[in-house]
Order: sequence, then structure tokens, then C-alpha cells
Amino acid sequence: MVWKWNYGGFHNQARKYVKSQFPWNFNYFLNFIEPNAPNVLENSTTSTQLTVSWDIPDDPKGIIELYSIHIKQLEFLYDNPDFCNTHNDDTEFMRNITEQSITFKGALPFSNYSVIIQAFNGDEGGDERVVYLQTLEG
Repeated sequence: MVWKWNYGGFHNQARKYVKSQFPWNFNYFLNFIEPNAPNVLENSTTSTQLTVSWDIPDDPKGIIELYSIHIKQLEFLYDNPDFCNTHNDDTEFMRNITEQSITFKGALPFSNYSVIIQAFNGDEGGDERVVYLQTLEG
């Protein structure tokens, strides 16, 4: 992990405060630095599965401990995944993994999906990378 020094308290992005033990008795804080978004290397689809692979972020700012993956079925390709009309448990898949690729085998033929990848190098996640995919006809 990489920490950024600042004066005024001691904390990371999760806002955990600790008093400093310096003899001059002032507080300082460390600010956890979040990684950039992962770089997508390739993606592929069939009628029932999605595969996406990625590389570590250009600037990981520490050791990447895991990736959070969120796959969501969309009504339209390039729909905003946060505001799409398909909000039920059958159209979403979430998982935390340490690998740099994922294959989702529960896709529907000729359907639109967003795959959101977020790298974590500690308590906080970095920027998200969104990939839009469309499965093939069955």
C-alpha cells in the first residue's frame, strides 16, 4: 500500500484516526491513495457467456489485492449501468476475485451487458473501468 502524508490527523480513506507518537505531540494523517482503473486487454462473447481479461492499472499505487467485478444486463447497449431498467437479481452478478480475467456463463443470447472492473489496493477501491458487451444470437 502507498500512503500520502498530510498534517492534521492520521487516517486512511476509511477515516480511521490514530494519534501520533511524535515527541513534539502534533497529529498527522496518512491518506490512502487509490489505484487507477484496470486496463482491459481483450473481451469476447458467445451466445451464453462473456469473457473479459485485464491488466493491472498503469499506476496501481501499491499492490493490487483484489478486483471487484459487477456484471449487469442492460436493456440497451451502452445504457448507464446505474440507471438501467433491469433491476432484479436475475440480471446482476457481483464477485471479488484476485485473477485478471473472468468468464460469466449465465448470459442470455443476443443481450446487452456491462462489466465493471474495479481494483483494490487496500481498504478503498480505485477508478472503475466499464466494458459494454453484446452476446451473440442463439
